Amino acid sequence: ANCNAFYDDIRPWSWQYLVMRGEQQERIAKGQTINSTRKFQSFQEVESMSLVAEDCRKHGLEALFKTSMKVYDNSEMDVAADGKAQS
Repeated sequence: ANCNAFYDDIRPWSWQYLVMRGEQQERIAKGQTINSTRKFQSFQEVESMSLVAEDCRKHGLEALFKTSMKVYDNSEMDVAADGKAQS
């Protein structure tokens, strides 16, 4: 389950625009498995992003969710796709 390889594989697909806005990496302790440390055991399609936000909040991923939606703290600056800071 190499996420970086998956991202590299799908990034050039012309039908989809894909930008990685945030990531979270965690070490897996000896004796643990990847599956036992997953924040979400399954994925499902939902009707509202507020449900996604709620689940992310429950699992301690609110900041990562906000980053994915380009919602930042007032102290942070929004960086455009070209790498130039926007206020």
